[in-house]
Amino acid sequence: MLFDLQAEQHMLAERKALLKELEEKNNKINQIMNEMGQMVGGEQHDMVNAIDDNLRNVKHNMSDVNEEMAEAITYQKKSKKKYICVIATLVVVLLIAGGLVYFLVIDK
Repeated sequence: MLFDLQAEQHMLAERKALLKELEEKNNKINQIMNEMGQMVGGEQHDMVNAIDDNLRNVKHNMSDVNEEMAEAITYQKKSKKKYICVIATLVVVLLIAGGLVYFLVIDK
């Protein structure tokens, strides 16, 4: 169980690193597009602005993704804790039931 949790945390850390890398690349593209917008005029300038707007939207969406990843990590940790509690409860119930069977049936 601990190994699974560590593996999942490692995987989530890798995803977060990839998202950060993607966000940095997006920022570089955004900067390039801004520079292109300064060099290009007329109709192409409008197209570059549209692309720039889309990149800004992607940047905003990446921020949302980071927030949702943090929330997913929290939910995942809670889920693991609940699973462990359920298993522990089942073990206790089975031990009690086994003890009752032993004392009521076998011990006679």
